[in-house]
Amino acid sequence: MDQAARITEELVSIIVQHGNFNNRNKGRIEIISCEVTPKKKEDHYMSNAFFVNVLLKFEADSPERYYMLIKLPEEDPYIRKYLNTEVLFHNETLIYTQMIPLMEEFLKKRVSFSIQSLFPTCYYARSDSAPDEDVVVLGDMKPEGFRTTEMKIFLDYDHCVLALRALGRLHAVSYGMKNLEGSAFHTIISELRVQKFANSSESDIDLFFKKTTSVAVEYFGRDKGVDQTVVKKLKDKFSKCSELFVQMLTPKEPLTVMCHGDFCRNNMMFRYDECAKPCEVKFFDLQVVKYASPGIDLSLFAYLNMSSELREQHWDDLFKEYHASVINNLAEILGCPVDILEEDYSLEIFQKDFSDHAIYGFLHSTFFLPFSMSDAKNHINLEETYSESLGEIADTYIELGGEEATIKVADILKDLVNRGAI
Repeated sequence: MDQAARITEELVSIIVQHGNFNNRNKGRIEIISCEVTPKKKEDHYMSNAFFVNVLLKFEADSPERYYMLIKLPEEDPYIRKYLNTEVLFHNETLIYTQMIPLMEEFLKKRVSFSIQSLFPTCYYARSDSAPDEDVVVLGDMKPEGFRTTEMKIFLDYDHCVLALRALGRLHAVSYGMKNLEGSAFHTIISELRVQKFANSSESDIDLFFKKTTSVAVEYFGRDKGVDQTVVKKLKDKFSKCSELFVQMLTPKEPLTVMCHGDFCRNNMMFRYDECAKPCEVKFFDLQVVKYASPGIDLSLFAYLNMSSELREQHWDDLFKEYHASVINNLAEILGCPVDILEEDYSLEIFQKDFSDHAIYGFLHSTFFLPFSMSDAKNHINLEETYSESLGEIADTYIELGGEEATIKVADILKDLVNRGAI
């Protein structure tokens, strides 16, 4: 049975009976109709997704229509193993069913804003059974007026400032919970798992990033005035990226937070006002959530979602917007003046933390930017790609974006060097 048929014939009934419908599903339920439409892969390759339009009747109530997005693992067991989908669905289920409800309950006692407003409704989630039975069911946000941005690579200032303010709110809740309900927060955090592609070894990771970084380093090194000893140091540094990842992902208190982990435009949906200006944002795809430095989310966002021109003109201002959101929301949560928080959460401390972790975003840009910029990504054969070694996959990514992608990745490297982040 294919997945679309399985949704109609099996899953919808289970979701309705056991899902989150505000206890309306405790009595008699009738599924009047159900339509299933596969979602295009676009920038999401870790799971299969389906839009579901279902008409339900609870007890004596009038029929009500629900719009859902159902995420299922890849059907091919080889691809599931390669992507480590058990880990992805475990993490997403954990965050939607435990962490977000815990945060929401925590905030009810202290502030007026809702953390749930940053995410789609989760109707149902299940993991850690059979690998092909994992499922996450979210509300489809399109009928609520949300949509993905039409900007396919880089965001403009208005989208960036909205996203960063919302990220600051999310990070502030982590800090608040660590201060006031640390035991409950860390109990859930301790259950997060780390995804490991294709059981890759440290040497596999080193080879992959040695290849993807070398193109940008060589291009950067051809600039007039670039000290070739710096180029050599860069090559040496990027020859052991497995060690860099361990360093950057090791929690360092007190700034460590629950990071989204893949904080990019393809994992956000925006609602727009009558002037077509973004006015609200929601985050989704919580499969690689990490307990790590806020610089992990910030560096991914800065280097995968902002052009070099926007970073040069506005990154300092945008960073201040993020920091103001963190510290003002945290002050409200803790019920204290902002000044008291400056010792541990000052702008300068956050800026240094970003500098210490900025390489993380750069390393991801070396393969994801070429992928995002190429039309060929829509024609990649997953089965063929996942049968290749990481070294061969690196070669594929490098070729995808051509010289234009190389220039943009080299610009990021130049930004890192200028900031003293390397």
